[in-house]
Amino acid sequence: MAEETLLETLKIVEMEDCVYSATAKRLIGHFNEMINSFDAQKFWDSLNVREEKSKTQTAQVILQEKEEQNACQVRIGALDANIQKLTRKRQGEELPSTPPNK
Repeated sequence: MAEETLLETLKIVEMEDCVYSATAKRLIGHFNEMINSFDAQKFWDSLNVREEKSKTQTAQVILQEKEEQNACQVRIGALDANIQKLTRKRQGEELPSTPPNK
């Protein structure tokens, strides 16, 4: 996309009768060579690497958060089970076997 826009702009400048017409014509002649050069490829590769590193870091943060949420859910489940157990035990202790005397 950016390359196409650059090439189109260079063609427009080349068609105009100005100081930059000759430079634009020369750049158009070397356009593919420049765009596909080793340095250009190296630049795009480094951008891709940075993007992938960023995605990896984000994925790691999300994974850590999900692991923490899972650990919390496990602890909550264990606490709920203990509360239910204690509640049942208390209910069993609080039930009088005979009604109180008045």
